[in-house]
Amino acid sequence: MARRAPAEGDSKHGHLRCRSGRPGYLWQVRVVIRQAHLCSGCERAGKPLGRWQFEAPAEAHVSAADNINRTHGEIINIANPSTESVKEISRAALRAAGHPNGQVVFSPPTNRFEEMITWSLWLSTRKTVNLLGFGQKHPRVVDGIETYYRTWKALRG
Repeated sequence: MARRAPAEGDSKHGHLRCRSGRPGYLWQVRVVIRQAHLCSGCERAGKPLGRWQFEAPAEAHVSAADNINRTHGEIINIANPSTESVKEISRAALRAAGHPNGQVVFSPPTNRFEEMITWSLWLSTRKTVNLLGFGQKHPRVVDGIETYYRTWKALRG
């Protein structure tokens, strides 16, 4: 899959260059230059399918310890049930950076690790709520993207 060249006239719009993975900590902003270059092996027939989930594990672990008799050694998914597509997050990041007309361009994975992290998986969080009484309180990435962008920009100096 070849990278798509920027459309004529796009140079006046900012773009985001990043690698994408399902977990948010694997998403690394590389350069804010021309385009959103996303490594996504999940693009099928022009439809990027990669989804992300963010977690707040500390509170869930405390809740699991408090409710240990209710869990009976079960595996419980504590991820945020509101997954977001890589493209949704990229568009939001471009808007936060002041470039709402920037492009999102998908690139193929460059190694086996990138191939593995591009697959989407959605697991129910019903047990988390029913057994632990725990529910994610953090905003979705898209909802908090302006804060994340301002923080990233401030840390760059």
